[in-house]
Amino acid sequence: MTDKSGFYNLNMVDWTVDDCEWLYSCIRVTARYQRDATATCKGCGYHGVMSVKDRRKKDVTDVPFAAAIVEISIQRARLECPECGKSAGCQDLPDIVESRSFTKRCIKMMEDEAFGQSAEKVAAMFGVSDWTTRATLKTVGDKIERGRKIAAPRILGIDEKWISGSYRPVFVDLSSEGSPILDILSDWSLITVENFLRDLRGNWRIEFVAVDGRDVYRQAVRNVLGDRVTIVMDRWHVGKSFVGLRHKATTEAAARRLDAIWKLATRKEADAAFAKWEASLSPALRKDFSTLLGWLGSRRDDILAWWETGVTNAGTEARNRQIQEIISASRGGSFEMIRARSLYADLRPHRDLLQCEKCRGFFRDEQREIQVLNLEEQPNGHITMTFACEECVPIPQPQEVDTSPIWLSEAGWGPEPGTQEESDRYDAALPGLLEALDAYLADRRARSSPSAAL
Repeated sequence: MTDKSGFYNLNMVDWTVDDCEWLYSCIRVTARYQRDATATCKGCGYHGVMSVKDRRKKDVTDVPFAAAIVEISIQRARLECPECGKSAGCQDLPDIVESRSFTKRCIKMMEDEAFGQSAEKVAAMFGVSDWTTRATLKTVGDKIERGRKIAAPRILGIDEKWISGSYRPVFVDLSSEGSPILDILSDWSLITVENFLRDLRGNWRIEFVAVDGRDVYRQAVRNVLGDRVTIVMDRWHVGKSFVGLRHKATTEAAARRLDAIWKLATRKEADAAFAKWEASLSPALRKDFSTLLGWLGSRRDDILAWWETGVTNAGTEARNRQIQEIISASRGGSFEMIRARSLYADLRPHRDLLQCEKCRGFFRDEQREIQVLNLEEQPNGHITMTFACEECVPIPQPQEVDTSPIWLSEAGWGPEPGTQEESDRYDAALPGLLEALDAYLADRRARSSPSAAL
């Protein structure tokens, strides 16, 4: 049906809807941009409002409305100089992305949806091709990657996930709520992991690192962060090394004794129990438990560190499950696409990431390393905020407050008395001072009462 009464409102300033046609799954809108075009003529130098020579059609895609695709047919004005009659180009459309034939709000919404849903679903939502959705995802991901800076957590979790035909290291912040993914690397070589740890912003904050049995992560942590960091080998990976032996009658008893060790309270008890368990193994059982025995020989301190720290890689395993769900929803896909969706699926890139005005880096708001630099009110009443990171504009630290006790004496408030005689003299003078204070407050109340004013 056709409706010229304006049942569909673009909600964009200075735009007028001339015609609407609502089909089954598509709304076709004919609209015009009404603001007069001001420009400078390149021929005669005239600067002012240009005349409209004619109008040409330009089709763009807008945000969906009521589950229907919205297509806007814009009657775009071609301008000419009123003085010399030379062409002055086409009318500027501030709400339209010229290079892509989309409205700006449509691009933002597409960026939001592209990180959380498959390319096929987003393409069907906006009436575009899968290639357009993937190109949008790649464009936003590349923009964020150019300026993204990762803040080092207090507890770092390292694991790997099979993505696009290879194991990829996954780094997780275990000290924050929800255990957000910090990054997913392309390979687990020593130099790649070392470069990531070295580039972490403020890596001196890292106190604990939870890892699996792969020795390359332990070696990279020691090379970059040194011995000050406590490495904890995750207990789940320790148990995983002998999970396949439980169905054997010869190894079931040894596996049960090993499970009982994790219920002990202290590291000293666990160390003694591991030694006793090793001594009880026969040569045949030692062959079955060879992987675990090798870890107890070379990484015993990492395994026993769990009893002192309680740190596990459970948050990293939960994120690995989330990555697997993204792989299933994406029906495969390249490593770059899965990585972008895994990193940004829980946020809206153009809203939840704040960009530093100085270094152009991107930060999450919850990192508390970003501060408001300036507030500016726009003509339409909106407030525009600019931000700066801690390195570009240092955040002022609170001044230290003297928390030493203050004593009340005849001379007034002062420091704590140094001798017993001074303390006794303060105690003797305190009742009189409190009585004087009560009398002063009573006099103030009497002066400020309504009856005193009359």
